Formats: sequence, structure tokens, C-alpha cells
Amino acid sequence: MPNYKLDLDEAELNCQFIAIHSNIEAYDIAYKLNKNLGLYFCRHEDDILFSKSNECYMVYKNVEKKNSSLIYLYSNSFFEFRNESKSAELFNFSNYKTSLVPELDKADYIVKHFGDNKEVGEFIKSVSLLDDVTSCYVFNLLKLKSKQNLMFD
Repeated sequence: MPNYKLDLDEAELNCQFIAIHSNIEAYDIAYKLNKNLGLYFCRHEDDILFSKSNECYMVYKNVEKKNSSLIYLYSNSFFEFRNESKSAELFNFSNYKTSLVPELDKADYIVKHFGDNKEVGEFIKSVSLLDDVTSCYVFNLLKLKSKQNLMFD
């Protein structure tokens, strides 16, 4: 996997971070966003991987058309089964959940939306009306300590 270098100015771009709570898979929510909101989310070439663990977070990108906003959809959860004991017994495995953004560990998906506040408000309203979405809201960037995990591409 190639190394990425980020400019310091990238963190200061005009973007909003949105948390989505839903119990469906990432490909399914991307499909529903495409179908109901007229977006075109495609799976990004690279997922977010961490070298010290086997965590993998899916990334979808709204393929830009003229006059459309740049939007990223990140899965925020990674589940791993770990063996609790040294033996290879059948029922000694436990399920561990880690989050891409630990401050929002209850959110299933994170959206990084580049655009004005009016667009973001309409986006949140539309996403909240989807059947399988429990809640959708903007969260404060100043409270986010792990925003470097969401700088991608």
C-alpha cells in the first residue's frame, strides 16, 4: 500500500463531518444513498488500513459530476474475532469492535462532506428519512481528536 502525505492545509478545508447510525452494510447504505439522493458512490481503490493491526475500514467516494459536492463515506466499525485462550477450542472466540473515529464509536458510518452548510443540511435531512437509518447528525470538528484518520485521497 502506498504511503500518503498530507498537507497541513487539508485539515482546514471547508468540510463537515456527519455521523450515521444504521444497521445495514456499507455497500447497502451506499446503494441507498445513490438511489434516493441521486449520488454516485463508488468503492474507493484503497481502504483505510492500519499497519500495526489488521483493521480495515471501507471507503466510498461520490464520483464527482459537474457542480456536485465531494463526499466520502467511511465505515466506522471493524469487528475481529479473537481467541481467548491458547487452545483452539471452538467456543473460546470473542468479538471485538474497534472504531475508525473512537470519539464516535456508536456511529456506524462517517460522512465527510465538502460543501456549504445549506447542502449539508439538505443531505442530513434526506439521509434521516431513509428507512434503515436510525439517526444522522453533524458533529463538531473541534471535539474530534482522530480527524487524521479521515484524511484520505
